[in-house]
Amino acid sequence: MSRPLPRWRPLATVARVAAVAAALAGAAAARAGAGDAPPPTLLDLQPWRQVQRVPLAAPPGGVKPAALVLANLQPAANAWFVLTVPGPGGAPATDYHLENADPAGQHLALDPARPGDLLLRAGAAPPGGDAGAERCTLWPGDALPAARRSRRAYAPLCGGRLYLRNPVAGHRSALEAGTEFLRDHVWGGEQVIGFVRRELFRDAYLQRAEPAPPTGAAPAAGAVPADAPPPARLADGAGPRVVATDALGLGLDLAGGEPALPLGQWRAVAGLAGVHLSVAQPAAVAPLRAGAVVRPTVAALDAVESQALAFLVAFDLAAFELGFALGTEHPRLGWSARVPPERRSGGGPGPDGIDRAAPLVRTGQLAPALQGRVAATFTGGFKREHGAFRHGALAQVNQGSH
Repeated sequence: MSRPLPRWRPLATVARVAAVAAALAGAAAARAGAGDAPPPTLLDLQPWRQVQRVPLAAPPGGVKPAALVLANLQPAANAWFVLTVPGPGGAPATDYHLENADPAGQHLALDPARPGDLLLRAGAAPPGGDAGAERCTLWPGDALPAARRSRRAYAPLCGGRLYLRNPVAGHRSALEAGTEFLRDHVWGGEQVIGFVRRELFRDAYLQRAEPAPPTGAAPAAGAVPADAPPPARLADGAGPRVVATDALGLGLDLAGGEPALPLGQWRAVAGLAGVHLSVAQPAAVAPLRAGAVVRPTVAALDAVESQALAFLVAFDLAAFELGFALGTEHPRLGWSARVPPERRSGGGPGPDGIDRAAPLVRTGQLAPALQGRVAATFTGGFKREHGAFRHGALAQVNQGSH
């Protein structure tokens, strides 16, 4: 990788909960003072957003003058923008969710002298005027509507220096579609899903592998990479077992072409500096010893689970960064089913007062500018139903503590 991934965090993070709460309180107060005010959006909950408004000349016929509005959701990230353009003849405005292809080296601004033109300037400082900036005309014209009609998750604009994020359909298996139908439309559907998972699929997807022929000796100490994590503490008699790498099914090769992976040891992944692979079995993990007290390190497992393989991949976070992207639909933004109606205050569609991401667009995909610098992706499968406390003190406060 030529450089670490940019620190893009388009949405407010956990460290900014207090500011988001203040924004919510302000939105609630505004709604209380204006009964016909529109409901809040996810854009309203970004307390550090910067908004540039460029007024337009009043059209003939007494139509109320409009403005172009460019909102930078988080200037420190400089990645996500929402451009709002007026509708023709006083029609409702249209929002376009834009993504900066180079957040670290490119800044955007509307040109007050030529409304509809976007000024793109390279450099570390935000643009001041149009000197040295490239001009890109987005409105009026067909640039934005054509990009939206393309239905591409990321439609290029301004020669690929920007992307329009478009809504796309997500992918789900028949099993996922069935469980979602139960959750959304069948009373007690979550309990039905839990029963089926326990009784029919409990061990269906456990991964097993035949150990490679034992070498009769522990792996050589020199084979362990210097920058690898420390090896696992194995129970007596657990080593030196090895697992054939072609049985892992991960599509990764070990550096040096090693054909087998010692249980509990870490090995470098070929072609990916700073990435290491290991494999373990719960039954092989040593118990935790504190003086005369011996405690199990893992939860009690049956004979099948204790022999299942656990694949572990380690990333050196001095060389990589972590990011996340929301799926096209999950996790949702509304209430978790774990929160009973009497614990839901405010009457809003969700704990943050919203249940939709609009005007932001959730593609569930990596942006094109990131794809050449990403070493790995993981699908979390996280649902909002699981995102609140069912029991305990936190279930009783903050509307279930989503």
